[in-house]
Amino acid sequence: MESALGRALEHLLGERTFPAFLVVCGVLLFFVGSSGGWPYPYFEIKGESWRLALVGFGTVVALFGGLLIVQERKLATEIDARKYGFRITFPTGSGKQPTRDGRLDVSGDYKIEPPDSYRIGIIQLEGDRLWFKVLVELDQNNKTWHAPGVWIGKTSGHVVSLVVALIGRSSFVLWNYHMMVGNRLGWIAIPEKPADIHYLSGKTTIVVE
Repeated sequence: MESALGRALEHLLGERTFPAFLVVCGVLLFFVGSSGGWPYPYFEIKGESWRLALVGFGTVVALFGGLLIVQERKLATEIDARKYGFRITFPTGSGKQPTRDGRLDVSGDYKIEPPDSYRIGIIQLEGDRLWFKVLVELDQNNKTWHAPGVWIGKTSGHVVSLVVALIGRSSFVLWNYHMMVGNRLGWIAIPEKPADIHYLSGKTTIVVE
């Protein structure tokens, strides 16, 4: 398989979504049908009708997956985060805030539940840079939410700004990678907000006691 095709498939697999999976499958079927087989482990498709069927089916599957990806990204840019009504009600942002060994429970309320395709998380902001913190737990009966053990540090007087955010599928892959690398090698800020992250609440500023 050509290296360009291999890099494209690797990029799609990195998205870890069902539409990307469909595109990869469609491209592979197209490749097998057009080339008449697979190089390793080697097998050959001799019947011309089978090859044409694989090319046609692969094309349809890849196009369908591509349309789903376009639709997901369109939704990511069109979503109106304000309508969900998320607020941070604790901490209030007034006065210095005591912590438990550098961690703080953050909570609030909301009006409408976001789409199932999104996660909800707490993000720390510093200018254009951001740090992923913890995922939010929803209480659907009371329309409240809770984020336990948000790390804000132990340094007295340290200022931290937090928001509640919608996390899209692609950014949730980045979220998991950020957590894995941060726990092992140290924390590095995300330099700018990805397109499928949407801030749900206003910014709450906390001063560590």
